[in-house]
Amino acid sequence: MPGPPFTARQEDLAAELALGHAPTGTGPRASVAKLLKALQACDTVTLDDRPISTSQTPVGPRIAVEDQGDGFRVAIEDDPEVSEVFANGIALCGDTLRRRSRRS
Repeated sequence: MPGPPFTARQEDLAAELALGHAPTGTGPRASVAKLLKALQACDTVTLDDRPISTSQTPVGPRIAVEDQGDGFRVAIEDDPEVSEVFANGIALCGDTLRRRSRRS
């Protein structure tokens, strides 16, 4: 039985090539930048049936410095924009997928 019509676009092929031979639902950390770049060219990207966008701008921890008595306190904190982190190095920031920086 024939399936529905299917037309693969250049953006579809670029995303497939970025994923390589990864099992469904995962992707290698090394391919994250290529995958997000390919997805940026797509008209529609969804996550859990919700429209999202992608960005090449990495996201990572931040350094916070605050006065404390006669000195100061330095701490590494998670970026407050990050709402979810995936094992392959992609972070969801609101409605945008971004790659985690190498230090995070």
